[in-house]
Amino acid sequence: MNQAITLRVEFARKLLSRLCVMDYHTALIGGSVAKGWADDYSDIEIGLFYTSLPSLSDRQEMVKRTAGTDTTFSKPDGNGVITDYFYVDGLKVDLWHCSEEVIDGFIRCIDTAPLTNAIQETLWVIQNGMVLKTSSQLIQWRNDLHFPLKKRQEVVALHLAAITSPDLKLYAHRQDLPIYYGLISGIQKRIGLLLFALNGMFSVDFKSLEQSLKGLPIQPENCWQRFEAIYKAPFLEGAEMMESLIADTVALIQQHMPEMRVEKKHVFDRYRRRRWVGPV
Repeated sequence: MNQAITLRVEFARKLLSRLCVMDYHTALIGGSVAKGWADDYSDIEIGLFYTSLPSLSDRQEMVKRTAGTDTTFSKPDGNGVITDYFYVDGLKVDLWHCSEEVIDGFIRCIDTAPLTNAIQETLWVIQNGMVLKTSSQLIQWRNDLHFPLKKRQEVVALHLAAITSPDLKLYAHRQDLPIYYGLISGIQKRIGLLLFALNGMFSVDFKSLEQSLKGLPIQPENCWQRFEAIYKAPFLEGAEMMESLIADTVALIQQHMPEMRVEKKHVFDRYRRRRWVGPV
């Protein structure tokens, strides 16, 4: 745990000590602090879980107790989670409020309901967040929570479709820097997200991907080193390296999710735009 994380965890504990009268039963730290890569510029994300969500006046009182400033009070998002934003002693705080009913619904319907990015991030915090206040409910959630194979396959298929569509070699030939490097970045993000699902991990966060990849047992050999090398290589060579990395990723899907029946030729031929200089 680096100093930036240590400082933020201590800060969060002191912050919650000012909220001890509030009716939440569980408190977790999420974001970069929980994921292990927070630095001096990182904010702090704290999730509070309740039997019933607090009213706006209750949330205003909470911020007042923390001496928070520059506050933004939000409405519930599409999943029923409320996030308030404010600053305390110069540190940005994302304080989100969630009811038991919402989390119970996420876990109960995980096999059938759409697994959105927001739901994945919430479930990651439930599963892996740093505990500031525990409860029997949290223990039950962690015992019940799983990432079904079918849902993992859906996430893998979603990101695989996205990373195979750009024709890198076209923009490598054109040496169109903004598009070429934008595609490289986008593909690498998709590979990262795909690998999280392949490893059975909830995640929609590709920040600090180098650190995230270190914890994944299933990934292409030297994955991060190859990511870096692609940016430094000449255009066409970089495109070839990227396609090789995609091919290795597909091979891992074939190995660990054979029922998906993914074939490399379908991945690379799906959107290929070919050179044409006149009738043959």
